[in-house]
Amino acid sequence: MSNALWFNVAMRCRYCGRMTEAHESEMNSYGLSSEYGDEWRRPGDRLAIPEPNFDDACLRVRPLPARGLVHLIELWTCKRCGRQDWAHISLEREGDEAYRFIGAEPTALSAEALANVQLISRYYADDILAEAEAGSMPNLESHPQGLAPEGESG
Repeated sequence: MSNALWFNVAMRCRYCGRMTEAHESEMNSYGLSSEYGDEWRRPGDRLAIPEPNFDDACLRVRPLPARGLVHLIELWTCKRCGRQDWAHISLEREGDEAYRFIGAEPTALSAEALANVQLISRYYADDILAEAEAGSMPNLESHPQGLAPEGESG
């Protein structure tokens, strides 16, 4: 499996209202990185993501476009209050394995919010789908802050 791709983007917490600066961002997708070791990206950065990495890191709910926007739902943690929340991450597919990180923003999950999403975090897929269906925050106690998903090293 590939390593973690960290998305460095400032995020305003939907719970405490405070900003987490980009360099403090606790948002990543295990399995997306094609680098040896973890990789950090800011909005505007270009990156290569081989097709099999999406299957390592994500559950596909819709096919990826040949070119254009790709949307992913992932978990992030507010550095100020410590609450976990969902983020809507946007990438632009520019070619076969060529992508550009557009940005990310906190999102409440609903069936409507997932309408244009192609990918959801494989590690939290059950939680994401349950929340979108029920409209309530799932119990994330089984995913402690700062720890890699089971079987991964941080």
